[in-house]
Amino acid sequence: MKHSLMLIESPNKINTISRYLKDTNIKILATIGHIRELDEKSFKGLGFDETTYEMKWRNDSERTFKGKKFDVIETINAAADASDEIFLSTDPDREGEAISWHIYSVLNEKNKKKCKRVVFNEITKDAITKALSSPRSLDQNQINSYLARKLLDRGLGFKLSDFAQKAIGGVSAGRVQSIALKFLKDKYEEIKAFVPEHWFNIYVLLENGLELNLKKLADKGYKLKDHKDGSINFVNEKDAKKFLSTLDNYFTLEKVDDPKQEKQKPPKAFKTSTMQSTAINKLHMSVSTVDRTAQMLYEGVEIDGEAISLITYPRTDREDLSETFVEHTQTWLFKEFGKEYVADKSKSVKEKKTKDKELLVQGAHEGIRPTYIHITPDSLDGKIEKDALRLYRLIWLYAVSSLMKDAIYNNVLYHFDNNKNKFTTNNRIEKFEGFKALFKKYSQEENLLKEDDFPDLKVGEKYKDKIKEVKRVDKRPPSPYTESTLIKSLEEKGIGRPSTYSHIVNIVVKREYANKDAGKLIITDLGLKMSEDLEKFFPNIMQYDYTRNMEQELDNISENKSNWKTFLDKVFQIFNEELNKANKVAFGNCPECGAELKARFSVKTRSYFIGCTNYPKCKYIGRINKAEANKSSVEEIGELCPDCQGALVKKKNKWGSFFISCSKYPECKYIRSLNPRPAKEPVGRNCPDCGAELFKRFNKWNRPFICCSKYPDCKYLESIEEKEELDEKCPECSSFLWKLVGKYNKPYIKCSSSTCKYTRRIAKYEKSNTKKTK
Repeated sequence: MKHSLMLIESPNKINTISRYLKDTNIKILATIGHIRELDEKSFKGLGFDETTYEMKWRNDSERTFKGKKFDVIETINAAADASDEIFLSTDPDREGEAISWHIYSVLNEKNKKKCKRVVFNEITKDAITKALSSPRSLDQNQINSYLARKLLDRGLGFKLSDFAQKAIGGVSAGRVQSIALKFLKDKYEEIKAFVPEHWFNIYVLLENGLELNLKKLADKGYKLKDHKDGSINFVNEKDAKKFLSTLDNYFTLEKVDDPKQEKQKPPKAFKTSTMQSTAINKLHMSVSTVDRTAQMLYEGVEIDGEAISLITYPRTDREDLSETFVEHTQTWLFKEFGKEYVADKSKSVKEKKTKDKELLVQGAHEGIRPTYIHITPDSLDGKIEKDALRLYRLIWLYAVSSLMKDAIYNNVLYHFDNNKNKFTTNNRIEKFEGFKALFKKYSQEENLLKEDDFPDLKVGEKYKDKIKEVKRVDKRPPSPYTESTLIKSLEEKGIGRPSTYSHIVNIVVKREYANKDAGKLIITDLGLKMSEDLEKFFPNIMQYDYTRNMEQELDNISENKSNWKTFLDKVFQIFNEELNKANKVAFGNCPECGAELKARFSVKTRSYFIGCTNYPKCKYIGRINKAEANKSSVEEIGELCPDCQGALVKKKNKWGSFFISCSKYPECKYIRSLNPRPAKEPVGRNCPDCGAELFKRFNKWNRPFICCSKYPDCKYLESIEEKEELDEKCPECSSFLWKLVGKYNKPYIKCSSSTCKYTRRIAKYEKSNTKKTK
C-alpha cells in the first residue's frame, strides 16, 4: 500500500482533515505558514538582484531562520523520504501556491518527482476525495505573480520605508499601506473643507401616528432650498414659521394611489470584503477579529467531539456558489419553505468565462458559504464560541438566502391637503416574504419580526395633527473612515486583495499614522505629514490609479498575460527615478561646501543624521528634526509637573504602552505610570503572624491583595478574589468548589477547603450553575 504525505499550512486543520482520511495511509504535516524568506544579508538587504532578479532565500539549513522553521523543514524532508507520493495541499490562493512552491524547492530531486498539487476550497470528505483524485502540477503563473509581488514589496517597500525613516520621521511606508494612508488624508481634507449649512423643514405627526411630508406649497413666495428627493425645505426659519402659521389643525386625505409593486433582492453570498464590512457593522467586531474567527470556522471547530470545518475558504473575491452547494441548498429550501421560495438555478451560478467555470468546478474561488447546509446556526447554540456562532449565522444566512426569491411589497402613496398645501405619506405592505422568511426564522435581529401598524384611512376624512413644528436640519459633514468603509473604498479602487485588507487597515493604526476613536479611523499629525511628504516626493507611486494598475498587472501575471520581470522593470525604473530626486530634494545642499546632503546612520547612537556627500573633505553634520513629525505621539493631559511646573504629557514607550512624563524632558526627568496603583488602605485587622496592621494593596496588574504592614520582614499575604460558588462538590474531599480568575484572566476551579489542593482548568465551553460570592 502506498504511503503518502499531505502538506498543509495550518496545524489547526490537521484534526479536521484527518477524520476524512482515517482509512488511508496519508500522513499530514503543517508548514505553519511560509518556510522561507528572502535573505536580508544579501544584495544590500533586499535579498534579490535589482537587475537580473536573482533571489537568495535563507538556506533551509540555517537554524537562525525563525527558529522552529529549521525543524519544520527537516521534518518535511524526513517524511518525504519515507513517502511514495507527496500532496501539496496548501491554501487555494496565490500565497498558498507560493508555499507549495517553497516546499517543492527545499526537497531533493527524488522527492520533487513525488509532488502533486492538490487544492480544495472546503474541508469536507467529498471535496478532499475529489481533489485527491484530480491533482495537478504547480501553477507557475501564480508563482510568478507571487514573486513579482514579493520583490515589488521588498524593493519598493524597503526603500520607501528607509526614506520615510530618514527624511520624514515615519516608521514605515509601503506600496499599499501608504495608499491606505492617502485615503485617510484625503478624507481629513474633505472634512476640513466642509462648509456647515442648514435649512428648515416642516414636521407633521398626526394623532393616528402617521408622519407627513410636505410636497407642494399653495403660496410660492418663500425662499426654498433645492433637494433632489423632491422634499420642500426653507432657507430661513422666518419663512418656515410663516408657512406653519397658515396651516390648520386638520389634514384631509384627498386620494390614494394605486399600489406599486416593489421587489427587494436577497443579499449575495459573502466575499472577503463584504464579510468583513457586514460583520464590522452588524456584529461590531474588529476586522482582525472577523478574519481570525472566519479562519477558525474554516479550519475546523470541535462539535460533539469531532473537528468540523463549517465554512469554505474565507479569502476570496468571488460571490459565486458551486453547483453542488446550489443543488443541496435548493433541496433543503424546498423542504423547509416550499417551491415558491426557491430561486431559479440560473440566478445563483455565474459562468462569465470558461476559466471561471473551470475554477468553480474545481471548487476554488467560490463565495464564502457553509460547508453543510443542514448545520443551521440554531443547531450550534452552546457548542461553539459566541463570536464564531454570530459570524457563522451571518455567513449561513447570506449564502442560503442568496438562493431564494425576492421579497415583494406593495407601496401605496397617500395624498393629504391642508389649505391647498400638499402632503404625502406611504405604506409599504409585504405581499410575499421571499428570502425574508429565512431571516425571520433564523436571524436574531428583532426588527425583522416587527410589523408597523398602519391606521385605516378613508378618502375625504380629516385627521387631526398631534405635532406640527419647524425643525432645523444641519447638513452632515463627511464621516471619517471606519474599518468597514475603508475596506469598501480600497476594494472600489481596486487596491489590495482579500488576504491583505485586514493587514492594510491594522498597519496604519499600528504605525501611529491613525488612531481608532469610537470605531472611526482618525489620521494623526504624523500620518498627515507622512502622506503629504510621500505625495510630494513620489507623485506616481502615491496615485490611486497607479496602485490599482499594479494590482491588475499582478493578476495579469497570474493569468500569463504579462511577464513578471518586464513588469518589475517598469515599476522600479519609475520608482528609482523618484527616489533619487527625493533624496536630493529632501536634504538640500551642504551650507559649508555646497555638495549634496544625505542621511547617514550612526552605529554609536543607532540613529540617522544628515551628512555631507563630500565627506571626509567636508565634515558637516546636522540633525534630522523629527519633533514636528512625532508630535502626534505626545498628548498634553492638562496637569503640571510636580517637580518643575512644566506641562505633563502622555507618551508611548517602545513597547507600545503609554506613560506620563514632563514635557521638559530631558531637563526634567519626572515620570509616572498612566494608571497609577491606588494607595494602600488599612483593612481594620491585624496580621495573624506578627500582630502588625494589615493593609489592602494592589499588584502590578492592579489586582487587590492583603499584606502585612511590616513587609518584607513579615510576608503574610491574603488574596482578594471574586469567587463563584459552584453547584458541584470536590471529587477529593466533597467540599464545595469555587470558580476563580487567575492573573492572566484565565478562569479555573479550586476547592474551597484550605486543606485540599484540588484545582482544575475550565474546559473551553464548560457551563455551570453558579452563585457569586466574595
